[in-house]
Amino acid sequence: MEQDLPAAAGLLPDPIDFDVVGYGCTSGTSVIGPERIAELVSRNCRTKQVSDPLTALIAACHAMQIERLAVLSPYIEDVSKTLRRRLLEAHIETPLFGSFEEPLETNVARISHNSVVEAACALWSDQSVDALFLSCTNLQTFEAIPAIEAVINAPVLSSNQVLAWHMQSLSGLLGLHYGPGRLFAR
Repeated sequence: MEQDLPAAAGLLPDPIDFDVVGYGCTSGTSVIGPERIAELVSRNCRTKQVSDPLTALIAACHAMQIERLAVLSPYIEDVSKTLRRRLLEAHIETPLFGSFEEPLETNVARISHNSVVEAACALWSDQSVDALFLSCTNLQTFEAIPAIEAVINAPVLSSNQVLAWHMQSLSGLLGLHYGPGRLFAR
């Protein structure tokens, strides 16, 4: 991904100055690094800012005063360790962590809605965390979020959700408001 990212960003319409461009891969961001992602995206497209799911999650956690996060990931251990380390560097602890340990990205999108809900609810065994994060833009989370929140009675965030919120925020289109299953404008 790191090698191909400048060319991919270069496919965006050239005469447009974007307020924000999003890179949609949580694991890629944790491995490559948010600063490098921003550099690579900005190399071949005109944008004021770049967002990614990791940067967006950190921004959402800080805005919502989330310091301790349960994380459900589809990733193998090495990728998960990198994600957790980057969150800790941003002063967000991840004492509860679960993973599907799926090595193939194509299989992540095949993890069923019911499996995501079941795994997330099973992970939520300790009330010492502030929220739960469903990591990966390929994980089926849209309909899972409200189902999980109904069981755990706490905020549930996902990679796609925080990325969309962060891009809207950076573009000046909205402020932070959290409602069950979503971050949205006031």
